[in-house]
Amino acid sequence: MSNLTVQQQQNMKVIKNALTSESVAKRIEEMIGRKSDSFITSVLQVVASNSLLAQSSPESVIGAVYTACALNLPLNNNLGFAYIVPFKGEASFQMGYKGFIQLAQRTGQIKRINAVAVYEGDSEEDVKARLTSFIPKNPVGAVIGYSAFLETITGFEAICVMTVEELKAHALKYSQTYKSAESKGQKYSVWHQQFDAMAKKTVIKLLISKYAPMSVELQQAINSDQGVIDQEGNVQHLDNQQDNTPSARIVPDENFQEFLDAIESKNLRKEDALNPDIYALTEQQRQVVASA
Repeated sequence: MSNLTVQQQQNMKVIKNALTSESVAKRIEEMIGRKSDSFITSVLQVVASNSLLAQSSPESVIGAVYTACALNLPLNNNLGFAYIVPFKGEASFQMGYKGFIQLAQRTGQIKRINAVAVYEGDSEEDVKARLTSFIPKNPVGAVIGYSAFLETITGFEAICVMTVEELKAHALKYSQTYKSAESKGQKYSVWHQQFDAMAKKTVIKLLISKYAPMSVELQQAINSDQGVIDQEGNVQHLDNQQDNTPSARIVPDENFQEFLDAIESKNLRKEDALNPDIYALTEQQRQVVASA
């Protein structure tokens, strides 16, 4: 913390006191099912290592922490499952591509899921092998895009491919920080500093949003990603004002009961569940939801 200014050190003390307060620690323990000490210590190390995070509002830090706890994902930059990212004086929660993969695997419906870079010298078979094989072909040439692949236990397969140019256009459209950095000819955004991880996350997120069995955890992760979250779970997408998740998410029959449970527990609004721009329900599913 010695690299922080006096003001940042003072704010860090406020953040630490908030995170270690009895009520917050108790809620964290209830969500993760164990003592909160190590989790809070890890979060404080992340915040203290970033001067901008150190001056974020304690409320936004706690909101990000609660979200990570609810998803049972560690907030550790070295692991890459989820992050706390500063944005205009607030701490925003950000999913990593490894976090999306883990949540998809937890559904029990995914046999295989992965995201890889695509190179100049690749054939379609090379990319498929890199996604699915234990011994993929060595890459040749520069990276020209990214591909994500999933296979369910029923044998259904889906893929999402984006070129580097498409990914940069995506970042320019949906990340104000990236757009601002580009306009200044600078490279301080997460997209600039961790393009590979952000590209993999983007194709994985788009693939999951459209084709993966949508558990309540996955839905929360997609909705919370890049959001500033208060302690009640309300999300504001300050760095991403537009919704970049695909519409018409398919709800497989094996996940439909969990979908209904989410409506009953108020984790999913009934009007959202019946919105055809959000969920592509079958006619039978729609009738069940309407009568619920």
